[in-house]
Amino acid sequence: IIGSSRISYAMSRDGVIPKAFGRLHKKRNTPFISIIAFSSVSVALALSGELSFVAELYNFGALIAYVIVGLSLISLRNKEKAVFRPFKTPGSISIRPFWKRNTNEASASYERYTIPIIGVLTIIADLAIWLLVVVLHPLGRIFGSIWMGFGLLLLFAYTRIQKTKQDPSSDSHSAEERRSSE
Repeated sequence: IIGSSRISYAMSRDGVIPKAFGRLHKKRNTPFISIIAFSSVSVALALSGELSFVAELYNFGALIAYVIVGLSLISLRNKEKAVFRPFKTPGSISIRPFWKRNTNEASASYERYTIPIIGVLTIIADLAIWLLVVVLHPLGRIFGSIWMGFGLLLLFAYTRIQKTKQDPSSDSHSAEERRSSE
């Protein structure tokens, strides 16, 4: 409930879901509408008696999210090298990709990639457990796939809408092109 309320708070702030989910309680500074909404859904699912189905769906989605966290750890350690990090990830290895081996040695420090072993182990372990969930739980596999497909469709629609909002010249430019071709 806590995690989903914070995720919905961030999504509402980004304009992906209604702004009401991002309203903060005046006294406690928490996303109270999100907490109420997700608590209600949780109680309804608990009262339905289908907790194993709920657990299957949760496992399907949460394990994918954990894989994304592992990928993000590896990616951000390499894309944003200059960012101050008070916590150093122990057990990292540094590699130089084969496609960049012909560059001069002066730029070698920028050409190396840091691979946190904990990120790699996280990805491997979570994918293995996710495969077990997919193989052993048919309802989780079916409804989890539908859930992810629906989420990807929403993401695609949202990114398309955001691109058109950010580039108003594309609409006016296409209108000008239509007028000139007539």
